[in-house]
Amino acid sequence: MAPPKPTGRVPGPAGKDLKPFFPAPAGRFNLPDLPPPPLAPTQPPKPKSEPFTNTPKPSEMLLSFDPTKSRRVGRCGQIKFVQTCQIIADSKPIQPGLFFAGFKFRDAFALGDGTYIDTFEENLTPFYDVVSSIGFFRESPEGSGQIVAGEAGMGDAPIAKNKTIMFNPATNPKGFRDVTMKLEIFATCAAGKDTGKFYEGVRWEWHLTAQENTAGSNGTVRIIEKDVDVPSQAFFDALGKYTTVRGGG
Repeated sequence: MAPPKPTGRVPGPAGKDLKPFFPAPAGRFNLPDLPPPPLAPTQPPKPKSEPFTNTPKPSEMLLSFDPTKSRRVGRCGQIKFVQTCQIIADSKPIQPGLFFAGFKFRDAFALGDGTYIDTFEENLTPFYDVVSSIGFFRESPEGSGQIVAGEAGMGDAPIAKNKTIMFNPATNPKGFRDVTMKLEIFATCAAGKDTGKFYEGVRWEWHLTAQENTAGSNGTVRIIEKDVDVPSQAFFDALGKYTTVRGGG
């Protein structure tokens, strides 16, 4: 199943023009144990899993997570995503609000190096908003041993079509000349026996220069590392600060 083509937008979910395909879950998100527990030593090692597939697009990241191909998925009724982002502007990490005014609310839960949980302002959970489907891997009926599964899908299409962001010698001489967004996204269980457990993830980047922006380009995306087993410490730190500032944890 291929995820949908997302609508163009400034990097990360900003503004009110995009709404989640699914409503944000109610309640609080509990920070999972850090780091996720390894496989029990009594279990035979499994081959490296490859649950993620991506649809190549020049300026869009479209990912699908297949729980049947994961070595970490146990039982889960709702598989969603959590994504972090760090903005590197002209070779320096910056706070999100310095890049775009619509990101200012993220400054409250961004780390000192600017890494933040990528979510809409109105969403009080850390789950990533722009999804095509919520995945699952569960027994049906419960206790039968019969497994039913569905893929989780997401899309992200960063752009910077805003006169206050990128350098232009005539209209914005103080704008940025080179911007990279470093993103880390992990599938996680939001409901079911695995609740709070992280599965595999993907590290990817979006890059744009002032020249490309002037020429009408939306930038380029590329995968840095796919099917990553464990989130980075920065990911956990950003999630911890998010839950402290916005509730939960």
